[in-house]
Amino acid sequence: EDPERDWMENLSAPGHHYFESHLPTLLPELTGLELVTGAYVGPPFIRHQTVRFESRRLDGRAIGAWSSDELRALFDRYAIGEVLVWSDDARAALASRPEVVEPHGGLGGFTLFRVRAPSSRFLLGRGRIETSLDRIELSELVPEEGRVAIRYHYDPRLRAVPEVAIERVVVDGDPIGFIALRDPPPRVRLGFRPEAEPIEPGWDAVWL
Repeated sequence: EDPERDWMENLSAPGHHYFESHLPTLLPELTGLELVTGAYVGPPFIRHQTVRFESRRLDGRAIGAWSSDELRALFDRYAIGEVLVWSDDARAALASRPEVVEPHGGLGGFTLFRVRAPSSRFLLGRGRIETSLDRIELSELVPEEGRVAIRYHYDPRLRAVPEVAIERVVVDGDPIGFIALRDPPPRVRLGFRPEAEPIEPGWDAVWL
């Protein structure tokens, strides 16, 4: 099983499009879907926000300036299954890329596009993935050449139960890298340990 991930266009300059709020932050809790970008988080985690989709711009570029090949590569890299947009610019840009996405309805000014043939969340190997707050549950794992790699950002604070070697996989176009497990058993739970010291000056220790 490999549920699709959603991707949502976030902020509207000069204010917030979602009733002057950070509403996208609530979407995973309300819908049970993963949100790759759009949820505002504070400075300690900005380095992990390598895919920014806000105010009609994708990674700092006008979305209409992206070619079909560039969009496909980006969607494949992060296993994006659906894209939810609100601006006319984003809607027009995606509608002009029918070989990459197809419209799938809308509501209240929002339009949903589905990515054609989305990639698996497994970069190496295969299995099942279930996610929740601070936790990734992997099951039915079948490694490839001794490793399973998933399209989730690596972090040195990650811990596995049972204990498994966690490695960083270098990924073209992503400065953080993805998570790999060396010789994992069929079932593994990934989570974070709390920091003993603040991540950055002025911030309390947190759980991710």
